[in-house]
Amino acid sequence: MKVILFLIPFFLIFNRSHAQNDALIKFDTGKEYTQVYVDSLINVLRNSAGKRIELEDFKKILESGEDFYGWSYYYFGEGVTKWRANDNDEALISIDKGINFYNEVESKRKEANIQDLMMLYYYKGDILMENKEYNLAIINHQKALDINKTHPYKYAGVFKQGIAASHYKLGNDSLALKYYLETTHDKIFMQVPRASVIINTRIGHLYEFFGDYDKAEDYYDIALHVSDSTKYNISLASINGSIASLNLIREQPILALQYYKRAIDAFEQYGTGDDAGENDIFFYKAYVKMLENSMDEGIRDMNNLLDSLNVIETKTRNDKKLLLLTVKALGYAYKETQDYNQYQSLIDKTFLFLNAFQKDRSKENIQSLETKYQAKEKDESIQQLKKNEEQQKTIIKQQKTIAYGLSGLILLLFGFGYLFWRQRKLKNQYEKENLEQRLLRSQMNPHFIGNAMNTISALVDKKSEDAIPYINKLSNLFRLVLTNSREEFVNIKDEIATLNSYLELQSNFSNFFKFSIKNTIDKEDYIIPPMLIQPFVENAILHGLKKNSNKSKIEIKITKNDKGLLLCEVDDNGVGYSKTSLIDKKGIHKSISGDIIKERLEILRKKFKVNCRYSISSNNNGTHVEIYLPYLIDT
Repeated sequence: MKVILFLIPFFLIFNRSHAQNDALIKFDTGKEYTQVYVDSLINVLRNSAGKRIELEDFKKILESGEDFYGWSYYYFGEGVTKWRANDNDEALISIDKGINFYNEVESKRKEANIQDLMMLYYYKGDILMENKEYNLAIINHQKALDINKTHPYKYAGVFKQGIAASHYKLGNDSLALKYYLETTHDKIFMQVPRASVIINTRIGHLYEFFGDYDKAEDYYDIALHVSDSTKYNISLASINGSIASLNLIREQPILALQYYKRAIDAFEQYGTGDDAGENDIFFYKAYVKMLENSMDEGIRDMNNLLDSLNVIETKTRNDKKLLLLTVKALGYAYKETQDYNQYQSLIDKTFLFLNAFQKDRSKENIQSLETKYQAKEKDESIQQLKKNEEQQKTIIKQQKTIAYGLSGLILLLFGFGYLFWRQRKLKNQYEKENLEQRLLRSQMNPHFIGNAMNTISALVDKKSEDAIPYINKLSNLFRLVLTNSREEFVNIKDEIATLNSYLELQSNFSNFFKFSIKNTIDKEDYIIPPMLIQPFVENAILHGLKKNSNKSKIEIKITKNDKGLLLCEVDDNGVGYSKTSLIDKKGIHKSISGDIIKERLEILRKKFKVNCRYSISSNNNGTHVEIYLPYLIDT
């Protein structure tokens, strides 16, 4: 998305067809220019909407004197000009020249305007975001925002929306929502129709992803109202499509049909905006065919869409959402046509996509950590070089008269160097452990998905009527599992909701056990590591309970002990099993992934300095499992 250019004065480009001749400032070969004139000219260009200068003329003025200041302002204009011409690489080179010139030369002047540096960082962030270098874009937008805190700019919201947009693309949904909500507080910025429509639509997407459908609908309605009232029609297809998809998730297919038809009409009249692509429009049309015109043709188009989604090289979160919507829509269609045999092919395509999507996310997490580390290391190196340069000048001036002071300075440098090295070492150790924990969590998802797919396959083979409800419930469970596994900590309510969904699916379709979950933690702000309780519950179902008994049950109890840990107890009245069988027996090992659990608990133990552990006891009355986990309070 190109920056909203009319929000930010762009001073250096002049178009003769849009200005009067007396507004154009020209280079005069017979005039002797001074620094005072250059400063005055920049101030006029920065604040007067009626004055313009050709980029080449401004360059000639700067070149006419020796060591004129103002080059950072020139490179800013040159960079934006190249960006608007879609030459992003050359634009970045010009922007970096402007940043370097300001930091090395102009920042030492009392007349320097730091807002020039702020805008250089902002535009660099936008160019990097367009290049899909989102982590670097966040760093530069954050630098612009930091400058804005001490030197306020009228449209401060533009910096926060830049940070939010990059987090949105990276899948950092909590941070994206935080910055988008902060952006809405900038009333001046939100009066711009395009900004208001896009931001409110994105907030709706994020609330929908978090499962808060009422808030999602509220923000979609705001975006729709702004679009209608301001005649900003380019996003109407995207907004109506989002509302339709929300109704489809809410099991309201007829209402979804109405909004999909509106989305198609808007697309045909106005095209599509930033958040709807060709695949989205293709899905809208296929859904309308299924419910109104031709069921067979709609099913064919839906399956073609699934095939095209699976061959996408790098799968995005929007692709995943579109796939799950397609699966849900096909579920309605197969129920209508009673074509249960097609479910096996549908399941295979779904599993293929989700497995590839999870791998892409793991790669992105690793690349994100590497990019952040390299960018921070580069900034630290530059700052250290600047410090060394200043210290060297001081040493040269004072070395003949203050030998003792020089010795003390050297000792001080060694002390700083040691502290810097130690801090760096601790930071690297933390990032390594954090990365290991992310990778270990990602390994658990394929085990769970594989077991679920086997269950669906069995239902389809039997042509069971439970297949369609199962796939719908399972798609909701997929969303919970994929959401939780991407976070280091999740709200305890979300973890319990995931457990409840999993147990409900197993009990409803196995019909051989009952379950209960008792949570004595009444606070809603407790967060815990995800996906550590579910493997023990899974193991109890698959290997602990007597499947021939209709009195089998599982009880889960969550309490807080006096040592700052959360205690989760899992009890079953099955055949019982030993602690060693959790890891050593082949069948149980595949289900519970004991080695991974041990490694995750070990990482948590080192990181939080608490005794994270689990214990298993067994007798003739069943099995009792205790899992001790750390928790945090989300403020």
